[in-house]
Amino acid sequence: MFLRLSKAVLFMLGVFFFMSFFYDFINVPPKPLKNKPFQARDLPKNETSVQWKPSIGEALSSTAQISSPQISNLKKFREKMILLRRSYIHLDNETLQELKEGQINEIRNTLAQELQEVANLWLQNASANPRKVLILTTWRSGSTFFGELLNQFPGSYYFFEPLIEQHVQRAATNSTQMDILEHLFNCNYQDIRYSKESKWILRHNSRLMPICKKTLGFKEEDLCLDSDFLSKVCALFPIRLMKTVRLETRNVEDLMKKLPGLKVISLIRDPRGIVASRERMPWCSRPQCSDVQHVCERYNRDVESSFEFRSKFSERFMVVRYEDMSLNLYRTVQRVSEFLDFSLSEKIISYIQNHTNLPQFRARKGHDMSLKHSHGTFRNTKSHTFEWRSTIKSEALNQTQQLCASGMNRMGYKLVPSIGVLHNPNIKLMDQIY
Repeated sequence: MFLRLSKAVLFMLGVFFFMSFFYDFINVPPKPLKNKPFQARDLPKNETSVQWKPSIGEALSSTAQISSPQISNLKKFREKMILLRRSYIHLDNETLQELKEGQINEIRNTLAQELQEVANLWLQNASANPRKVLILTTWRSGSTFFGELLNQFPGSYYFFEPLIEQHVQRAATNSTQMDILEHLFNCNYQDIRYSKESKWILRHNSRLMPICKKTLGFKEEDLCLDSDFLSKVCALFPIRLMKTVRLETRNVEDLMKKLPGLKVISLIRDPRGIVASRERMPWCSRPQCSDVQHVCERYNRDVESSFEFRSKFSERFMVVRYEDMSLNLYRTVQRVSEFLDFSLSEKIISYIQNHTNLPQFRARKGHDMSLKHSHGTFRNTKSHTFEWRSTIKSEALNQTQQLCASGMNRMGYKLVPSIGVLHNPNIKLMDQIY
């Protein structure tokens, strides 16, 4: 028994000393070496360049230059490897420009093939006068699905939530939301700087990301966050589509005046469904998102402004009810297509079938979880629409109906006297005003 205990103690001591040595090995700051590899600080300061970390193969070829005397000296070898991990390879401007142009030409050719399948001649000749479309809505209103649906129109360049402030660094302190949207609609990325955390935003652009993900020596964030590259790619597309939940409808009038060709779609959902859905979202803890009073104050303003602008800009402003889209998706897509003067393509019809046909996408491996994903684009739309009727709490129901009453009446949503009536599936909750 004593022998076993002694072996265990010796084993633990050995593990402790090994971990201590390993920790020191990877954390000792490197000392300057005479024959050090390439470093970012060694590059000319007045030269614009793109840099990235070397590949495994490049790292191995660099380590082969380390001599035997250096390898015998553990400390120097450790410093050499740390410097190697922090080293960069420099790409001159001429090579970088050639690389960008090659990728832009590839996107141009892919886009041409995509547009050949469309009968709408406007799309094929619209680079000089691109169509600009803005989807306005609020959190938990079905905008991720709706935006991705419109992104299926051939020739679309999709801006997904461009006003997420923690990921967008404003070039000037006086920049406003309108400035950012105007710059992006005009494909001017020079004044818009995305951070590396923005990759998931750009990933919604299905025509851009295949190029960015290629192993060109660039990392994904290097190419996709390059303002010059993004500006040139964006300018190729005849449709510039944007959706945001961070802009109130009342503030869009100035943007419509600055961009005469801009068309706006206001997507509005029953506020009771919004409140019930947000209660389940852990990220929705701020009062602006979770507090019913805040929700209804903005909801009533958005509804009022939507009706005002629909009357004022009858050919440029459209209101879509989330429930109408869910219950009659094909009809809603037809209405939206007519409003935008777009032709329905096989790609859109296929997207609708693949993303709303429950047995079809349940049969796909790994897609069962997407049914419950909070920002997923797979939907059994009819059953998902009124799922909140069985989950909303009585207090939230009463408060929402009281504070959002004006907006609900304008949108044709019916109030219910109690939670028991709400649970009756035979009770209709909206008028057929559309």
